Amino acid sequence: MSFEDRFTNGDEFRAYITETFDIYPVTWTTGGLTGGNCWGGSANEPVEAEPEPELTVLDDILLDVFPSLTFMQFRVLMREDIVKVTTGTDSEYYGNYYRYSKKELDVDALYRALSGF
Repeated sequence: MSFEDRFTNGDEFRAYITETFDIYPVTWTTGGLTGGNCWGGSANEPVEAEPEPELTVLDDILLDVFPSLTFMQFRVLMREDIVKVTTGTDSEYYGNYYRYSKKELDVDALYRALSGF
């Protein structure tokens, strides 16, 4: 069954994806400083960045809803804005802080991109 036959609109696609898969963002630490304390210590110890995790649920979704996706279609798909990346900082006491990034799947953008194939 083709993608178009299986999903006639974005609402149907979103409902299927959210009911079938665990769609959670992945977050990782990208840096920061620690070591500050109430006894006068300053935040001067760098926080080591964690490796960027994969958003593996995307692979699972593509295998399920579009198993015939070619390598070149996948490359085109990855140029679309289907994975949102945001960054932020968590500030703590005494100058300590952690920088982080978060990856999140945009299910509506994925539907629009797959509908173009």
